[in-house]
Amino acid sequence: MHRLVNLLDQGDYRFLYLINSRIKCSFFDRWMPRVTHLGSAAFTISLLLLVWLAGNLQYHPGLEGLVSLSVSHLFVQMIKRKISRPRPYMVHNHLHTISDPLKDYSFPSGHTTAIFSLSTTLSLSVPILATFLFPLSVLVGISRIYLGLHYPTDVGIGAMIGTITALLIHDI
Repeated sequence: MHRLVNLLDQGDYRFLYLINSRIKCSFFDRWMPRVTHLGSAAFTISLLLLVWLAGNLQYHPGLEGLVSLSVSHLFVQMIKRKISRPRPYMVHNHLHTISDPLKDYSFPSGHTTAIFSLSTTLSLSVPILATFLFPLSVLVGISRIYLGLHYPTDVGIGAMIGTITALLIHDI
């Protein structure tokens, strides 16, 4: 088991290094900090509130999305406190990151959880949106790695939590 965990850690770091350092360029340096905010609490909550208020205020994907976002983030916060994984830039001081980066725990990615929760909820109501929302969600996840804020496994698990929570809330 220890060997498997070691292999996963090595793969995690290699992919992190590839995204954070090997593809680094001025275009990504300019855009990734902007893209990453699409997974922020402020953006996802605001968008879902707008969707909800634009509807009939009873059953609506905006309300469903707010519930999914809340439930998924309860899980994220519980896991972050239980696992206590430091952010990559704190462990590997040669990584590129933003000024004034987050200082809480890394695993799982809350931004990725949020954007996948939002994307899943809205895509279940309007399926054509999936062609736009899921690539955007993947880009948010990649931005978290590019900025040295998360390991790839943080992003992958965050995407799974957001998606699964939205699917479960939708079926209730």
